[in-house]
Amino acid sequence: MIVVLFPSSKDIDSKKCRRESELIANEMVRKINLVKKVNVACGIGRIYFEISELRKSFEEAREALLYSEKSGRTVHFDDSEIFIKANVFEYPMNREREFIESIRAGNTDKIIGTYNEICSLVFGNKYEFESIKEYLLQLLSIIKRTMLEMGIEPAKIGSFGKISETGNLTREDELKSWFEMVTNSLCSAVEEFKESKENLTAAKIFDFINMNYTKNISLDTLAQEFALSTQYISKIFKDEYGRNFIDYLTEKRMG
Repeated sequence: MIVVLFPSSKDIDSKKCRRESELIANEMVRKINLVKKVNVACGIGRIYFEISELRKSFEEAREALLYSEKSGRTVHFDDSEIFIKANVFEYPMNREREFIESIRAGNTDKIIGTYNEICSLVFGNKYEFESIKEYLLQLLSIIKRTMLEMGIEPAKIGSFGKISETGNLTREDELKSWFEMVTNSLCSAVEEFKESKENLTAAKIFDFINMNYTKNISLDTLAQEFALSTQYISKIFKDEYGRNFIDYLTEKRMG
């Protein structure tokens, strides 16, 4: 895969920039074919002006590349003829996997980031409203199943993102607001579960020390016992007692 960046400025005409990028892309394909007859596919992402959004443009170009391979021509991400054939919904599977993985990891920043990417793909491609709603309800089901597998209480899971809430939604902005609310509630539940789990782990570690402080134990002992890194265990001591493991153990033995 070859990645090409087209420089632009905020005062540039987006349509003109798109046409120029397509011309350049087509010329690149032509020249490659002059050197060697190979099948070349080319996808183009949207224009963004912040370096933090560079990845978004890359992901769009990669999505467009899939359609380029099928159609045999250069494809821009906004090309409605390619992306909206009979309003067929394209599932953002890669983003969905990242979304679920970030839930399992308890990474709320990643949850929000992936949520924004999914919204860009789902709400930015002029799909039929009912197709978008159907997909988000399927995603909601996967989210709740993942939370259940993590051990989050069913009552907490059932307290948000109810299917009945979508019954009266008739516009995309309403559906998007509902999905944002679901994501915010999800982040709160994940944060609460993560904190509860960390507190439980800390309690187990201190119980273990209280029962074994007369023995030859170390951070490595705790790491092996609880399948955690020594760095994470050290952080627990700092957060809970404001001191390191050695100081805590020494004080325990002297007390």
